[in-house]
Amino acid sequence: MQQSSNTKQFSKAWLRQFGEPVIQQLTETFSDAAIYIVDSDQNIAFWSPGAELLLGFSASEVLGSHCLKGVRCVQCMKGCGVQQFGQIKNVTLKMHTKDGESITVQKSARALYDTNGQFSGAIEILRPIESPITSTPIVGTSFHNMVTQSAAMTRLFAQIQSVAKTDAPVLARGESGTGKELVAQAIHLESTRREHPFVAVNCSAIPENLIESELFGHAKGAFTGAHKARKGLFEQAHRGSLFLDEIAELPMTVQAKLLRVLETKKFKRVGDNIETKVDVRIITATHKSLREAVSEGAFRQDLMYRLRVVPLFIPPLRDRPEDIEFLLQHFIDDANQHHA
Repeated sequence: MQQSSNTKQFSKAWLRQFGEPVIQQLTETFSDAAIYIVDSDQNIAFWSPGAELLLGFSASEVLGSHCLKGVRCVQCMKGCGVQQFGQIKNVTLKMHTKDGESITVQKSARALYDTNGQFSGAIEILRPIESPITSTPIVGTSFHNMVTQSAAMTRLFAQIQSVAKTDAPVLARGESGTGKELVAQAIHLESTRREHPFVAVNCSAIPENLIESELFGHAKGAFTGAHKARKGLFEQAHRGSLFLDEIAELPMTVQAKLLRVLETKKFKRVGDNIETKVDVRIITATHKSLREAVSEGAFRQDLMYRLRVVPLFIPPLRDRPEDIEFLLQHFIDDANQHHA
């Protein structure tokens, strides 16, 4: 019983390290595929519902056991190709299920390596030969650390390139984890401001009593502990881009000052009477609806219109399932490259 508990903990650790959300969505989307992870000793650390369905063994029967217990493959018995070559792609194999039925599958696998470049396991995918996804080549687009196969993301990349040519304020809307800061960085890198600073801040992570000082700086003696004058993020981003994430969380008192900066390009540090002029491109992001925040009295309508001159929507991964396997392979390749 203790061994079973340790196996489950090890499985969860692997999933956290190599992208649990991606693997989970992969198993849900390709429910007819057997997806499993093995450790450096080729013991099974993860066994998908699709593996149970295709091969007949439940997770409780195979977790912690050698992969050959659940994957009855003659070719695999002769040696582990993924450990030898690092990857296997669309290799046709014949194997037997738990009930002895003979099936034909296509196998793809990627080796995983530790920080010393030693083999530490692999993620393997078996697809029924009749599965329509077996003939789909994995070809995608890479754009400033974002990769995709989907038409929606490709359109977003084109929008980024277009809006980057202007200084218009951009509001990126997307759920948590969709890559709003990557979009902001891409806008900056595609713009004429790319040689100047890109400064990012999460508005929800700064205490309300400090956010004005964080954004606009403060004069010496402005408050207890202000022993010297300090530049805020607007001054730090001068001639570059300032990314304000979770803009909907900005307090109303600071919203008024932000609106004035957008209108005049000037502001005053906390505790100072001197106006400072800045040249900054504003990019904001939120996972909420600013219109709803306005209707609830939590956000200024005039500021909303100033910020969302160009709205960009980032689709969540569940709306572009064609990206799931592509992203999974990308993350594994990236991890292996850094650990080689």
